[in-house]
This record gives sequence, structure tokens and C-alpha cells, in this order.
Amino acid sequence: MKRELVYLIIASLFGASMAFADTAVVPVSVTSTNSPDYGSVNFLISDNPAIPGHSLHTTNGVAVELHTGDTLDLTNIVAYHAGNGHLESWTQKTKNTTNPIFIFDLGTDTTIDSAILWQYGNWAGSLAQAGENDVKDFSLIFHTEAQGTNFNFTTEATTTNTATRAQNQEANGLVAQQFSFPSTTVRYVAMRIDSTFGGDRYGLSEVTFATSGGSTPPAAPPILVISETNIQFNSTSNRVYTLLSTSDLTDSNSWKTLTTVTATSDTTTIDIAKTNAVEFYKVTTE
Repeated sequence: MKRELVYLIIASLFGASMAFADTAVVPVSVTSTNSPDYGSVNFLISDNPAIPGHSLHTTNGVAVELHTGDTLDLTNIVAYHAGNGHLESWTQKTKNTTNPIFIFDLGTDTTIDSAILWQYGNWAGSLAQAGENDVKDFSLIFHTEAQGTNFNFTTEATTTNTATRAQNQEANGLVAQQFSFPSTTVRYVAMRIDSTFGGDRYGLSEVTFATSGGSTPPAAPPILVISETNIQFNSTSNRVYTLLSTSDLTDSNSWKTLTTVTATSDTTTIDIAKTNAVEFYKVTTE
């Protein structure tokens, strides 16, 4: 039977604490008010299957495909294009009087607190000229499922952001840019490109969203005790629980089994002996 994650506990040798890494919230679909000259609006959330290789890679060149719930290490995820960047990005070759608006559907009302984008992936043959068509200023509007997908950038409150030009980045991969905002529960996010860095077109490679998980533990099920020597959690008698640990959440293969116990009551205590300044723990059950 597949294991399920019961608790994720983060403890420090310098005092027990709770912290949460950014978690991906990947849109299930996206639409655009403007038709692209190259690429597809779907390329913003799903790479072009006709071109070998994913647009997103680790800095070591390993293809990355993001899923909702993935822990994000944005310092290690870059956009690198296997072919012509403008064919793998959403690209509107000629600017017109209507600024592009994308509507991202998260599938259900979901809590997010940041937007993440990777800039346009075409450097026009000269790294020094790269980034002229990148997104500079953009605005966001958030709607719940009940509010629907009718957005008005004139009358509704917007969250405005200014991105960084991705000049001289193409050779090593375009870095992720993250834009934080107050935690909000939404299903639909409208994104309008308000300006670029002066080029003749609009371009954008990838967009996703994230949640930091907040600064307090989940309300249910509660972790009853987190100390420097043990953890205690709710359990079910006669059920088997396994405690694992890692010091690196970005490496899924780094989890090590510490112990397996059979619960004898509705709470279980497991002794821990941390060997790293920061240690991550998870408890799984069959």
C-alpha cells in the first residue's frame, strides 16, 4: 500500500521551530486575450511537446516538470530552451493597443502568496540585446471560484509588480523571478503585461504560483510536542508509523528512515537525535 505523508516537522538544533518551504501551485489551464504569433498560451504552463527537452531545467541540466505540491528550490530551476526560444515561449510579435491578459485557472479555490515567472527565451543572436522583449511591469487580479473569470483592470484593485530584464542570462538559463503578495485564497488569477523593456514584441516563458504555507503549524492533525529530543503526534493504536529525516528538502532521495514504530495509543512519542543545524522530519504510515 502506498505510504502517505502524515506530518512534516522542521526542527533546529538552536531551538525547536516551525518553518515552511514554498510549495508550487501549478495552474491547470490558461487563456489569453491576445493570440500569439509564435508558441501557445499553454506553453506558459506546459512545455512544447514538439521540441525536445523541457523548458525548465535544474542548473545541472536535468529537465523539471512542476506539479502542485512540489517543494520549490527556485535557485536551482532555470528556463533553458532546446530550440528557438520564441517558438517555446508565448510570443506576440507585433505589439498592439491591447495589452495581453492571461487568466490562470488553479482548478479550485487555493491559497497562494506569490507568483513566479521565467522571462522570454529568445536573445536575438546577441546576449547584450537579450531581454528587450521581457515583461517589465505587470498587474494581477485575484478571483475566487464564486467571482468567476470576468476581470476589469480599470475598476478592480490590482497587485502591481516590476520584473527584472533577463539580460545575458540565456547561455546559462533564465532565472526564476518571484513576486510576493499577501496570502489570498483564489481560483483564477488574471495577469496583464503592462510594459516591456522596449522591444518590438511581448514574450514570456513560464508562469506558476506558490504558497509558503504560512508561519504556524497546520491546525489538524496537531503536532503535540516538538522538542530538541523528541516529537509527539496523534496516532491510531496498532498502526505502524515510520519516522524519516533529511537536511535537504530539494533532494527527494535524501530521506533516511530513522525508526519504525507500532502505535499503542492515540499519541506517539519518538526520540530524535539531530546531527545537522536544520533537520526536516516526516512521519508516514501504511
